[in-house]
Amino acid sequence: MFGGALRGAVRSSPRCPAPSPSRSYASLYFVACIGKDDNELLALETVHAFVEVLDRYFDNVCELDIIFNFHKAYHILDEMVLAGEVLETNKRTIRNAVRAQDELAAASREGGPGAAASASAGAGGARPSR
Repeated sequence: MFGGALRGAVRSSPRCPAPSPSRSYASLYFVACIGKDDNELLALETVHAFVEVLDRYFDNVCELDIIFNFHKAYHILDEMVLAGEVLETNKRTIRNAVRAQDELAAASREGGPGAAASASAGAGGARPSR
């Protein structure tokens, strides 16, 4: 899991007049601005699940992991949340989707522009010969 103290709080701010759930994980601090009718516990649990996936992906996540790999952090969040609604909560499913994207990107870098299409086709997709 992740090291460090876990604190939860719900606050209001001038920019977000509704309650803002926040959580601190070691040196990371997450704040979610939600509507006044939204469930604060659900927002805290979503942040907790996000941090758990980040922690497993980056192997003990820290601030520098997010700074230098912010695109990966956004990709993980995109796998979890769609249009402000929680889409996926299964951490294994999220990790598998991110891992598959990483493999596709690696295949694309190694083989050039056509490798991504052949990698996504899988074992059953044969490339036509020229």
